[in-house]
Amino acid sequence: MIDFYKTLEGEKKFEKIQSLIEKACKNIPDSTGITLSFQLTLDKPEEDKHIPYYEMGITCVKNETPHFFEGTSSLATYVIENDVLRIPHDRCPKCWGIWDFKTLHPDCPCCGAKLGTDVRIMLDSNTCPKCEKGTVSMQKPLCTQCGNEINPHYFSWG
Repeated sequence: MIDFYKTLEGEKKFEKIQSLIEKACKNIPDSTGITLSFQLTLDKPEEDKHIPYYEMGITCVKNETPHFFEGTSSLATYVIENDVLRIPHDRCPKCWGIWDFKTLHPDCPCCGAKLGTDVRIMLDSNTCPKCEKGTVSMQKPLCTQCGNEINPHYFSWG
């Protein structure tokens, strides 16, 4: 998506939008900004739920030049009820509510799903999920780099 934006920007397709945002930013209170964003979401319309997968846009704060941004939470793979689901790491794979730092807070604050019982984090490599530099395994759950120990009750290797 960033390449798509850069192509449009290079062709001056966003010039009018950027100009309007910059003009609007001159007339807003200090410490405020304006953002135009586009989101790619995973939706469950029948339950009125969605998970943002990716976001990009143009943002500006008072008296500054508008600039492009993009981002999202990193994705994680989960095993839930014998299904595998890949969603942003800070979401509950059961109810899709906000649930960050699952190994520190093993119960979802939204639906009560329990890490290790209802939900397991799937590791598809031996890369440490904490530091992403060291290695871990079922036989050696202590990270070779950061010393973090993987709780085998919370994780599955895939």
